Amino acid sequence: MPTNDSGLTARDIVETGDREADLAVQADKLAARELIAEIEREQLATLQRILDAQTSFGGQGLPAMVSGL
Repeated sequence: MPTNDSGLTARDIVETGDREADLAVQADKLAARELIAEIEREQLATLQRILDAQTSFGGQGLPAMVSGL
């Protein structure tokens, strides 16, 4: 005859809810990190275009100075 442990069932339900909440938090954190990474990629691309433009107009030494920063 199977035994039904209602306390164990209740704990399982609570733990499942906790896991689902944690997964939602982790998904939000991942989305934020991905957004930040995309912004950083855009900023680096913009900086590279600025450096390329400066170099093409005789700004020799500027890329090295910025890289040194």
